[in-house]
Amino acid sequence: MSAIPVAHIPSRTPNAKMRASVRQDPFTSGFWDVGAAAAWSSIDQARRSAASGIGHAPKRFLSDPAEALARVHKYGKHWQNTLRVLAALNAYRTLTTQQLAYLTGIDKVLSKEGNLMRDLFTLGLVDIGAYQTPLHVPQARARIELYRPSRSSAFEELIKPKMTYPEWATTTGAHPWSASSRYDRHNVLVAEIIARAAEFLPIGAVVGERFADVANLAYTSIGDEPPRGLQRAADAVLLREDGARLAIELTASTGKNLTEKVAKWVQLFGNRRWDDTGLHVVFVVAGNPEAAENHHSAASDLSRVRRDISRALRDWRAPAHDPAKFRISIVQWQDWFPGPDLIDSSFLTLRAQRPTGQNADDPWESVDLLDPRQVPTPANEDLPRSLDMLAVQRFQPSWLAEGRTPPNLHEMRKATSPFRRLTVNKTVTKTGLPVKPRFYPEGMGPPQLPMRLRTKLSAP
Repeated sequence: MSAIPVAHIPSRTPNAKMRASVRQDPFTSGFWDVGAAAAWSSIDQARRSAASGIGHAPKRFLSDPAEALARVHKYGKHWQNTLRVLAALNAYRTLTTQQLAYLTGIDKVLSKEGNLMRDLFTLGLVDIGAYQTPLHVPQARARIELYRPSRSSAFEELIKPKMTYPEWATTTGAHPWSASSRYDRHNVLVAEIIARAAEFLPIGAVVGERFADVANLAYTSIGDEPPRGLQRAADAVLLREDGARLAIELTASTGKNLTEKVAKWVQLFGNRRWDDTGLHVVFVVAGNPEAAENHHSAASDLSRVRRDISRALRDWRAPAHDPAKFRISIVQWQDWFPGPDLIDSSFLTLRAQRPTGQNADDPWESVDLLDPRQVPTPANEDLPRSLDMLAVQRFQPSWLAEGRTPPNLHEMRKATSPFRRLTVNKTVTKTGLPVKPRFYPEGMGPPQLPMRLRTKLSAP
């Protein structure tokens, strides 16, 4: 294939301030020379450090708490931007400032003088991180900070009570708020794949790790009950327009954990049909760039993952009419992104390798995951409807949501999955009027006016 300068590839967002040709490459920019973790601070940590005299957070990170809360609770653009930022961080777990600006379309997150991120940090809603390297250029520092959800009760105490049901469902995906999965380099690289896919590929939607759980993808989203205890998740999902779901599993190392992960995917494919779920997984091998400079090391990682896949396919026999080998593939980060500001043409079709060749000694052959002739359209006609449901989620890039038919969130019985367009409660009374839905997501009661719209006359 051939490497193409990012600026030469047609973009779906040519006017976005933080499109791929402008963002710093988190894989090759030297951000992770010291390690795979960033240095983080929450508002509580910042206050403890200041009280003990160890240090203090820069003024541009801090607001007056009362003023910050007043701005956030003043319903308008600041409130909507707050919900969109929180939705993105909840879905994608960890984002650079540039990625956050691009995926949300909110350029204010880049501003040193802006109140948005300052208020969220002051109120304990987000943590701020920095790369652990001594060579940062101070002027560029603001554009390469990182953000993640903070482990605090601030969302439950300050945001959720002020939300309408649609605001809650479209911000959280109707899931409990979470600040888990703190793997900085891993999360940032996955977010970069998501951002580049959303910008350059003809796909219908993207989903972050928060909503890429296997129970959701393989069971709940198609109306089936998942087995008890099924808790693992993919790192991301790219959805084709025909409903096919391409799960991304990024790995920086090989070992027992990866071997078990591969085996579980193959076992899942043996139990869940392609035509029902439209689920395919691609493993992206993304070792540290310093190790990747040694070609043998990168090739060894690729070889180990291939070996794990081959072993799992031998150990877990899938039905002959729906072999798992057609639903699992592998690619190296450098195959898609060969260097700074470069994208290989193979990424534009999501070309990977899968073990479906005729050569028994070397069965690995190329497959274009976006080509329905090579990865057929699943037979389940309900799968494309997931795109409508995902279009209302605030973590979804706005250009991917255009032209969809969003559901009426007030008519849904229970928001068990951000993928699934759920049925409306059709039960009627003797008068012929529909009965109000009886089931509500965790923590939510019957629909009523939000606090900001209630008066003494309308209060319950």
